[in-house]
Formats: sequence, C-alpha cells, structure tokens
Amino acid sequence: MLAKKYLQLARFPEAFLFSFFSVATSYLFASNGALHLDILIPVSAGIFGTAGMCALNDYYDFEADKLGAKNRPLPSGAISLKDGLSFAIILTITGMMITGLSDKILLPVIGGFAVITGMLYNWKTKGLGLWGTINFGLIMIMLVMIGVAQIDTNLLNSKYILLFCFVFFTAAGNQSTANFYDFKSDKIYGYSTIPNIYGLNIGAIIVLGIRIAGFILLVLILFNNNMLNVINSILLLIIVLLILISHHFLSIAHETRNAAIAFKISIAITLLSFCAIVFGIYIKN
Repeated sequence: MLAKKYLQLARFPEAFLFSFFSVATSYLFASNGALHLDILIPVSAGIFGTAGMCALNDYYDFEADKLGAKNRPLPSGAISLKDGLSFAIILTITGMMITGLSDKILLPVIGGFAVITGMLYNWKTKGLGLWGTINFGLIMIMLVMIGVAQIDTNLLNSKYILLFCFVFFTAAGNQSTANFYDFKSDKIYGYSTIPNIYGLNIGAIIVLGIRIAGFILLVLILFNNNMLNVINSILLLIIVLLILISHHFLSIAHETRNAAIAFKISIAITLLSFCAIVFGIYIKN
C-alpha cells in the first residue's frame, strides 16, 4: 500500500504516460522514425524528472491540499512531508544522472534548465494565473527537447520550433485544465489560477483557445511533414470532439467530478495528438 502512495505522489500513470509519449515522439520525430537503444536515455530521464517535479508539486501544495485534496499522500499523512521531499529529490537527481549517460552534452544542460523552471513553477508561478501556465509550457518544451537533442542538437531547426510550440500549448492546456479541479481550495489558499481570476465560464473559454491553438499547430506539423493520412484525419476529428467535450465539462466544473472528467479528457487529447504524429511518421515512411 505504501508503494501505491508513492506512485500516487509521482502522479502515476498520468505523468508517466505524458513524459513517455512526449519524449518518445520527439525522438522519433527527430530520427524520422528510426528507433535505437539510446532512446532509453531521454525517455527514462524524462519519466524520472517529471515524477520528481510532480512529487515536489505536492510538497509545495501541502497546505492547499489539506483544504481540497485531503486524500493525497502528503495531507492524508500516508507519507510524511520529509519523506515526500526526499522522494522528489531522489527522482529528480536520478533523472539528471540519466541525462549524463548521453554522449550529447546538451542533454544534461537542458535537463538542468528543466529542473530550474520546474522549481520556479512549484515555488512561485503556479499560483500566478497565465504566468503559471506559461511556465508549465516551458517545462514541457524542455522535456521534448531532451528527446530531440539525443538525435539532433540543432534545436533551432524550423520543424522543431513548430513541435515545441505545439507541446507548449498542449501542456498549457493540461495545466490550466488541472487548475479547475483545485479551483475551490486554490481560491481559499490564495492561488490566482485561471478559473479563479476569470471564473469558470470565461476560464473555460481561455482553455478552449489554448486547446485550439495546440490543435492548429498539430495540423501544421502533420501538413508540413507530409504526415496527413486517413488514420490521422480520423484522429484529428476525435481530438476536435474531445476538445469540445472537455470545454463543456470545464464550464460546469463547480462540481469536482466534472473537472476530473475534463482533466482525463485533456490527457486523452494529449496522447492522441502524439499518436497522430507517430502514425504520420511511420505511414509516411
């Protein structure tokens, strides 16, 4: 049972799936579908680093979670604050050590910046509305940069810039959606998140705009790289439908259950988006 609580602290399986798919997709995108054993370096580093930042997030959110998420491992007392912090540090250091296994010096450099921006998010910006959303998007850009850099260190290549922008808006959509789940306790604790600043209806419209921007960038990636096909066209239609359903549940997120549904849909949108890119790579080849 204790092991299950630690997995919950590391946001398993959501954080695992997001980091795995984002890093693996960026690696395959840079390698044009070529799969080598060295993919394990950026993927493993991304998984451990993401899990570490998630655990650190719960450490910083301890007081707020006591109001709105009492069943989380730390506020419930299942894991002590000291052990939770130690767990976060161990995961983060492990992720950084894995980047050092790469023959590309750029990987640990990017990993270091990812840790710094992650700590900045947890310590300061996550309760600052759009600034927190922007900060989270930058963290995820660095995550996919690790995957690209294992193959190609020319990160300023135009095709990568488009990928980074897509990941930014996708991650921003996820983060801002998650804020709706905690908006009541966040408001009591003083966090200025998107739903608390603008209200549920306008906040849901802002998230919808972020989602649409990410979707447009996904279409551009597929179109510019000749990766549009029948399978991807179907996936794009499903993604559009899920974006609209997610928007509906966010607009009525005064019930926690609706916010939870919207967040799960948000994860599904993200995974399907990465799948569209992977399918496009292999069908094109």
